[in-house]
Amino acid sequence: MHRFAAALFVPLVLLAAPSRLPAQEAGRPPADLAEAVAVLASAPSVDGSSVGYAGVETPAWGAYLHLRDHAPAEELTRLLGHERPVVRVYALQALVDRHPEVDLLPLLLGRLDDRAPVETMDGCIHSTSSVADEAFGLIAGRLSSPARERVLEVLLAQRPPIASLGSALEEWEMPERFLAAVRTLAKSGAPAAPAALTALARFRRPEDVPLISGRLVDATWYALRAIRRFPHADFLPLLRAMHPALLAETHHSTTQREFYAAAAGFGAAALDLLSAPFDPQREVPMRSYQLDRVFEALADKEDPAFVPLLFRLWEERGKTDARVFDRLWAADRDRALGLLEKLLDHQVNLIDVDSLRVLLARWNDARGAAGLDVLNHALARADVQHFPAVADEAARLRSEGALEVLLRRFDIEDNPCIYLAAAKAVLAYGRPELKTRLRELGADRRKQAADWGAKELEALLAPSPEDPGKK
Repeated sequence: MHRFAAALFVPLVLLAAPSRLPAQEAGRPPADLAEAVAVLASAPSVDGSSVGYAGVETPAWGAYLHLRDHAPAEELTRLLGHERPVVRVYALQALVDRHPEVDLLPLLLGRLDDRAPVETMDGCIHSTSSVADEAFGLIAGRLSSPARERVLEVLLAQRPPIASLGSALEEWEMPERFLAAVRTLAKSGAPAAPAALTALARFRRPEDVPLISGRLVDATWYALRAIRRFPHADFLPLLRAMHPALLAETHHSTTQREFYAAAAGFGAAALDLLSAPFDPQREVPMRSYQLDRVFEALADKEDPAFVPLLFRLWEERGKTDARVFDRLWAADRDRALGLLEKLLDHQVNLIDVDSLRVLLARWNDARGAAGLDVLNHALARADVQHFPAVADEAARLRSEGALEVLLRRFDIEDNPCIYLAAAKAVLAYGRPELKTRLRELGADRRKQAADWGAKELEALLAPSPEDPGKK
């Protein structure tokens, strides 16, 4: 389920159904469609597949599955008119999930005026939404661009609009014919007015600069999003004026992320803003967090002016990823290679795992046999999240030095994520005697029934015809 209202954490005891039907009491699925609809009609909320900290399946979800799997499209369409909003939402979800032949545009347009409130429950998050907003969440992402334009026409004409208009304004392209309506909405006091700023910025009209600037105080996040899309020169002094207060913040915020993303849109002209969190003479309580946001902003922009700052972020803060590495490699191969050696040798656990896989391949392709010692060091230092990635690269290269490290990690580690990855990498060498070695080293571990990796290890090390002494 998609949720558009503000989420509230609530005790699950407050969500108990007012009455319990036989299917609920017995914990069995509904006997027929009538019983499934009755269960849904008695449900206090539209539930996801798991609810609460324990992730339990509610009776309503079980009834929904029965409805989805057994009700024909005609019956589901009829249920769209049911008196209970919960039933209407579940019927719509079943149509969308199981009946691709249904025309989604009229299905959504027919629900956009259904403002009946509906409670929703996903995991531990309880929200209050409406049938219209739930319909938007279920269908909007599947529509073509022309269909979205038709939906946008309806949403902009609503008085007041449903909450999902904000999502459409934020995420959808805005054809020129919507400029006047979006501008009018942005000037209004409607709840969707801040989101309209970000849509208005797509048109990049200089006459809208004062309107966007005027909301930097009371709608800061949205105004920064608008500047991110429309980096007009008049905005840059305003960013400089608000930067000292942002640097002095004692908590992290999404405003910081949007600020640096907006600043990056000005390229070299904003290097003073992007470099400021580095300044050791300036007190920046959230320095590390703000530099993380600077890195994210620079990584998203293919601007040569940012290369020196990206090198500095890597050298001083250990910040890089696969995308940035390729840019730095193109700018200064030797410097990038030296930093990569340092990262793999001493900072392997600081990088995200997906980037690590790419950088390991880059390193070994560039250095070949001369770089194997660095790989072995990474193999010895990698933590539980990063070790499988390094072990996979070791399995690809199959060096003798890496083999010894793999066997040692297999022998001493208790975490299945490590010892199973080590075992798989060792077996990739394709030498039968290594399986015997692993079996000897892991004899005690395979007897530990409480260890979730024991069964998988047992299967990995099971005897095969290729083992020594087997025919």
